[in-house]
Amino acid sequence: MASESSKFQVGVFVIIAVVIGVGTIIWLGATRLFEETETFVTYFSESVQGLDSGSPVKFRGVQSGRVGSIRIAPDGNLIEVELDIDDDAARVVRNDDRFRAKLELTGITGLRYI
Repeated sequence: MASESSKFQVGVFVIIAVVIGVGTIIWLGATRLFEETETFVTYFSESVQGLDSGSPVKFRGVQSGRVGSIRIAPDGNLIEVELDIDDDAARVVRNDDRFRAKLELTGITGLRYI
């Protein structure tokens, strides 16, 4: 039979493992809260199937943000997509008159990015 001290050690180990696991999950989930982003809005007249909230936004192949939300625009004809762009990339976007957003496929999966 197991002694009382070995049961105590196993219990302490399990408690510490659970606390570390929960702390890691919270830390990974909270990293987005501290990112400094700027919100941009774009409209699409085409289908945005395969594009989800959290999908990457890339500028010249470099991930520079994420899709914030997708909804039907107030006019009922277009799809409104909010983009949360990192501050560094936002400066470039703000200063470029020719900046345009377009949907691209990530491969054969059918998922999309902007």
